Amino acid sequence: MDHVIIVNVLRAAMPLVEGLLKVFPLARQGVMAIQRTEDRPGVENIRAVRYFNKLPAIHPEDTAIIADPMLATGSTILETLKEIERTGRPKRTLIASVISCDYGIERVFPNSQSVELYTLVVDHELNDKAYIVPGLGDAGDRSFG
Repeated sequence: MDHVIIVNVLRAAMPLVEGLLKVFPLARQGVMAIQRTEDRPGVENIRAVRYFNKLPAIHPEDTAIIADPMLATGSTILETLKEIERTGRPKRTLIASVISCDYGIERVFPNSQSVELYTLVVDHELNDKAYIVPGLGDAGDRSFG
């Protein structure tokens, strides 16, 4: 596939991006650094704060692949989608995820009907810290110790 942009949501997506680059060796890369914060306890109060964004130019013929191993609340994906739309309008936008949760899927897709989700499994609940249950724990910690 030509005209691919892989958006690496740091740090957890780094191993996922490494695999995607083997499939799409000519892909351009973008990096998003987003931190989850909560103003008050509760899943509904989780939001994403972007503190670094380095996306390449996005053209109408491009396919953007957002690599984020876990789609929990959807806050990180929604923030990434906003930044992609500010940069350009790709032909297709895909989310590459390992584990997703119903809550995050429901938040992302009513607002982003043109986005495609590719995930390996859907776990159905979040705990009070907004972690997917049973999930994997922190993907970045699992990858980098």
